[in-house]
Amino acid sequence: MQEAEKWLRTCITLHKRCRPSEVPLLPHRILDIGPDDTSNVVLLEPIDQRDRYICLSYSWGVHKFLSTTNKNVSSHKGEGIRLQSLPQTFRDAIIVSRKLDVRYIWIDSLCIIQDNKNDWNTQAPEMAAIYSNSYLTISATSGDRADSGRLITHLPNNLYGDIMAELPLFSRGWAFQERLLAPRVLHFGPNELIWDCAEARKCQCGTIGHFLDEISKSQFHDAIYGVTETISPQLPALWRKIVIQYSELALTKPSDKLPAISGIANAMQKSRKSVYLAGLWRDSLVLDMLWKIETPSHDSQELSGRAPSWSWASVDGKIDYRQPLYLEQDYDPTIYCKVLGAAVTDRGETKTGFVKLKCSKIRVDCVGTTLEHRLRELRFWYYQDREQILNGDYYIIRMARIWDDEALVLRVVDATTQTFQRVGHASYNKAQPPLSWPDLELVTII
Repeated sequence: MQEAEKWLRTCITLHKRCRPSEVPLLPHRILDIGPDDTSNVVLLEPIDQRDRYICLSYSWGVHKFLSTTNKNVSSHKGEGIRLQSLPQTFRDAIIVSRKLDVRYIWIDSLCIIQDNKNDWNTQAPEMAAIYSNSYLTISATSGDRADSGRLITHLPNNLYGDIMAELPLFSRGWAFQERLLAPRVLHFGPNELIWDCAEARKCQCGTIGHFLDEISKSQFHDAIYGVTETISPQLPALWRKIVIQYSELALTKPSDKLPAISGIANAMQKSRKSVYLAGLWRDSLVLDMLWKIETPSHDSQELSGRAPSWSWASVDGKIDYRQPLYLEQDYDPTIYCKVLGAAVTDRGETKTGFVKLKCSKIRVDCVGTTLEHRLRELRFWYYQDREQILNGDYYIIRMARIWDDEALVLRVVDATTQTFQRVGHASYNKAQPPLSWPDLELVTII
């Protein structure tokens, strides 16, 4: 642990980006791990108490383990929890915390009452602040379950950094948010310790390799906390890059699709000052809606319900955009439509919403997995959102021009009110003769 202590000390004392401005308030619940191995772990509910604390990021796995419930919460706050009753990863994290001379640790399954929905709804929105204010986040990166342990590593003769990308925690959706929000993360890999903060990435072998997130802590930190005039143009592209990486990660509960990224959205909203709409943003809504899914989702829209059809969060699978939309390249998109209104209603695990657009639309035929128009010269590249193809009337609406013209593919829900559901994304070359688009009209997408 000497190297880890050195990295931590350097970060706290010398890194301007990372240096904490003040000692933070402890979270609503926190574990007091005591000074030594003989101490029970006690669940506290401190009031306005400031101190350093460590967070643990880990993979739950499928095996049951001790957590805080309505039945045992009083016991956890009273006599406390015997160290030996905790899963190995928790015990290892507590040992590491004691070695670093930190008395408090936050572990979600013990600090949130797991069978109390009201407590979850209250505490879950606070996780962004909890990780952001932590002294250190310990990441059990090589473990695939809570009882994996593996926080004790041995340095072999040969190490290759790129193996980190294949480790269990890098594939988990919740963990992505945790390590991006935390000011400093100590990864326990299979063979070595890895350090990641806004000013440094280090490993014991000396060659960091390409293994961590494509979005670096420095990039995220500067975008969120930098000078507003400098970073604001980068935020839409950064968000789409976050969506691309996050969308291919695994979630035990599909309904967590938006909650597991809400902390990043909350952090970004402070500097972006825009309305957040189920994974998209009001100030860049037209371009944000131009997502496409690489492999059509297996679920149906009727079963999803976790987001409106125009949100990438309504489908399961890797999301992508046209390259200029996420690489912060200099480009001048032409916007063909106008947003007249947008809103999302949160009903717990179900989110409904609408986008009202003033746009041009043309009728198309959906033949299997292809789109056809009466102008046979008009070629579409069609990316359907789901495997399931529904009967009905299909239209494309003209959205923007990036490299080619970009459109959304819609299915009629109610012709009288001009209400539609998104079913895919399409791009197309200019037709010969040119396609004659009708006048703009009001369209509502739900």
